[in-house]
Amino acid sequence: MAKAVDYFSRALEHGPEDPTTLLHLAEALAQSGQSDEAGKVLERLIAAYPYARPYRRLLAICYLKGNDEQRARKVMKQQLEFFPEDSVVRDLLKKLERRGLDAGGTSRPRIL
Repeated sequence: MAKAVDYFSRALEHGPEDPTTLLHLAEALAQSGQSDEAGKVLERLIAAYPYARPYRRLLAICYLKGNDEQRARKVMKQQLEFFPEDSVVRDLLKKLERRGLDAGGTSRPRIL
């Protein structure tokens, strides 16, 4: 995965605002365990392309991997405002809320 991160980082030198390259970089960063860095790239994409479908979903997953449940919930709710038909996010949010209730809201659910 490090090679993929390096490749997409270098590709951005030629097209720093290319959304496809940024998305692939974010995915490579997330898969290599660099959720914080992936989140920064996804936040950049969301700022530039707020109506693009996959970015908030991936950002929420990055937040969950980084144990930032509050930010993940916020992003998932935003995703559902833009894309109410996104059953993946709706199910993930329900699962997150259900596990939180089952644990009395005191433990972090492991969803991913």
